[in-house]
Amino acid sequence: MRRISPDPYTVLAIIVAMFFIYYWHDGVITEGDSHIHELERKLATPLLQKTKHLYIDTELIDFLSEYERFKTYNSNVYRRIVRHTDDFMLLVRDMEKSVPNPGENYETARELKKGILNLFHSLIHSLPTDESQNFRIALKRLESLLNEHISAIYVRMISQYAKNPKPINTLTKFIYNNDPTGIDTQFNAHYDYLS
Repeated sequence: MRRISPDPYTVLAIIVAMFFIYYWHDGVITEGDSHIHELERKLATPLLQKTKHLYIDTELIDFLSEYERFKTYNSNVYRRIVRHTDDFMLLVRDMEKSVPNPGENYETARELKKGILNLFHSLIHSLPTDESQNFRIALKRLESLLNEHISAIYVRMISQYAKNPKPINTLTKFIYNNDPTGIDTQFNAHYDYLS
């Protein structure tokens, strides 16, 4: 049997690589811990401290904290946005646990989403004109964040119906994800957030 004898440069390269991987991994862990502390700090702010279910989505926490400056223009509406978003996340959490009537909860989630977007859109009337571009970007971002949850709820609802089929009766609610919207394909500046 032949023995392998690595040269000193190979041993040195392995040792340097191990130190590099150790310090890189330690930096990733430290960065993750600092992100958690940052989220805890954001949730402890006066605006978000009363929320109970917002912790589920860190991107929504970041969004509401990032655009908290809009609160100075209409604080009542912004507080309602935060409260409705917290209610929306409660519904998302309940749907993850499986609920008896997923179709009705899906419709409720869609109505909450529409209400949150309409509340957010109502802020435009009190914003200064230099914030209008930031507002449009924020509105699209909020809609995409909420749509991620709506899509996940829809998939869970369909799988729940597939696992536990029930006979069709007067309480059965058929839910379709492809209902008509206010989108005109010939007109590029359509506004589908009011649909």
